[in-house]
Amino acid sequence: MNLKLNTPKLSEDLPRVSFTDIFDEENPFIENVLITHSKINLERDELIEFNNVLFDNVTFTGTRLDKVFFKNCRFNNCDLSDTHFYEASMHNVEFNKCRLIGIVLTNARLQHVLFNQSNLQLASFGNSRQRFVKYDECILEESDFYENDIKDIDFTNSQLTGINFSETKLNKIDLSETHFTHLTVGLHDLRGCIVNEMQAINLSSLLGIVVK
Repeated sequence: MNLKLNTPKLSEDLPRVSFTDIFDEENPFIENVLITHSKINLERDELIEFNNVLFDNVTFTGTRLDKVFFKNCRFNNCDLSDTHFYEASMHNVEFNKCRLIGIVLTNARLQHVLFNQSNLQLASFGNSRQRFVKYDECILEESDFYENDIKDIDFTNSQLTGINFSETKLNKIDLSETHFTHLTVGLHDLRGCIVNEMQAINLSSLLGIVVK
């Protein structure tokens, strides 16, 4: 699938900073910086905004950010495992070779987001809206896409075994170049989904069909 995404509009010469030095509880807007080789451990249930930020080799240890907003941001080789981003908004964002195992992105709004060669096992995207989102060579096994509103989404060359698509309409979603042995999905949600021959056989059990 040839999905064209808007890429992050990052400045070329971003100043290198420490997150603890620039974060201000009273003015939680961080922009035009490079944060590298550091750890962020933060819990916040109020808006925090990142704009034009490059995260390089950053570990988000025990981080919980409700209503966090990322715009024109890139994450390179970062670890966001078990991070909680409830009601997050992401626009023009890239994740390259990142660990996002168990990340919680429920009720999120994703638009023009790339996950590239990243591990999203057990990730939770429940009740989220995704537009122009690409999962390129990603691991999404046992992740949760329950009741998602998805359109213009690409899972090319990704591992989807065990993913939960319950109550998520897959009409016109192309899974033919993905890899899975089974999915959790309702028959009504599969209508119009594009799969290859082997995947159709794997999904035949949903119809109660025995293939000999």
